[in-house]
Amino acid sequence: MVTQADGSHLVEFWAKRAPLYPQSPPDLLNRFIHDALNFGLDPLEGRLACDRCVIENKISRVVSPTLVFGSGKDPYSYPQVDQGMAPLLEMYPQEVASAVTEVLAQVHSR
Repeated sequence: MVTQADGSHLVEFWAKRAPLYPQSPPDLLNRFIHDALNFGLDPLEGRLACDRCVIENKISRVVSPTLVFGSGKDPYSYPQVDQGMAPLLEMYPQEVASAVTEVLAQVHSR
C-alpha cells in the first residue's frame, strides 16, 4: 500500500478487505485496518507466509490431534466451508469454543 497524501490509500485498503468481513457493524474490519496500519507491520506478510508454505508437503508430519477452522466466505482459504468470513473466530466465538472444548475432551479421554 503506497501512502497517498489525500488518504485515498486507506479507502482502497478498506475496499480490498471489505468483502472478507461482515458489513454491519464494521467493527471487525475497522480493528483489522487499525492493526494492519501499526508501525512496522506489513498486513500482506501473513498472506505471503501462507503462500510460501506448501502444506501438502508437510501435513503427513502432523501426528497430534489437530483442529482446523476454515472460513467459507474467505475465497483464499476454504471456499468449500459453509459459513464464516476472515474474522471467523470473532464472528462465531461460541461455536469455536465448543469445537475446541470437544477436541480437548477427546484428547484428554485417551
